[in-house]
Amino acid sequence: MGGHSAWRKRVANGELAKKSGGAICRHRPHLGRKGKDREVERKGNIKGGPRKKKSNKAKRDAAADADAAKGAHVSANYCSVWPYLILLARLVLAAVSQLVVAAAISCRQGRTSTSINPLQAAAPSWIVYGTLIDFGSLLLLHKLLKNEGVRIVDVLGWRQGLSDTGSSGISSGLLSSVGISLVIVLVMAVVGPIAEKVVYGSDSAPYPMVPLPTWASAYALLVWPIPWAVAEQMVYFGYALPRLQQRHTKTTSALLVSIGWGLQHCALPIVDVRWAIYRFIAPSCLGLVLSWLYLRTPPSVGCKGQQRLWPFVIAHW
Repeated sequence: MGGHSAWRKRVANGELAKKSGGAICRHRPHLGRKGKDREVERKGNIKGGPRKKKSNKAKRDAAADADAAKGAHVSANYCSVWPYLILLARLVLAAVSQLVVAAAISCRQGRTSTSINPLQAAAPSWIVYGTLIDFGSLLLLHKLLKNEGVRIVDVLGWRQGLSDTGSSGISSGLLSSVGISLVIVLVMAVVGPIAEKVVYGSDSAPYPMVPLPTWASAYALLVWPIPWAVAEQMVYFGYALPRLQQRHTKTTSALLVSIGWGLQHCALPIVDVRWAIYRFIAPSCLGLVLSWLYLRTPPSVGCKGQQRLWPFVIAHW
């Protein structure tokens, strides 16, 4: 009854009317109109009526917030198998590309009557025919993203990431690229010699490098790194990693991506088993570190939580 008496006293003194426009209930003398609004929002109708239904706009906003919380915008239309298959796509494309070049060398051998191993002869040219791997990867990626209703250029997060930040977004992205480049150099400088020691012992890894024609050297230096960096980063970090996160933890997703990254380098180029093991160790460790960095990258402004990919592309280039 103390509450009732206090309520009646406050009403008699005009305190509720002056301060808050009246109480909503004598059992809640401390609540004014603002309290009533909060109560209505929480429970719907104070008198026991149905709750208010969320509008379509509210539902869309809630879905967008959920996407942002996951760290990347992923369409619900993606096939759950492709994030795993695409981890092997560049390995298959690398093997097929080297076989195509080896077949061309073999045909040329038949005309010149020379005897060399076509597959081994094609190995030094992987920094040239590697563009075939990139185009095949981008075509596959375009097809998969089109089925999801996503444009392939949006995966980079460039336009969305700079729409609200302008020059400051460019500056921070370039600084991130410098930092990522230093990480790449550091990881390869540490892990590379260890992998070489484990696989080859006191011997050096037999890099299949021979002098290339002038045009091939210029192409490998000026042109090849651009599509290579774009395609590799978009396949592993732009497509596979965010979709693997829908089914696995961040740690498991990063491990899967690093394994795919390492398997790709086993066939760059195809030489022998020891070379494949050596080429798997260092790139897979690098892929794990880069996956961890990518997952810790702040989401792009106005990009529904998608991490910025283009700094990784520039760093890889």
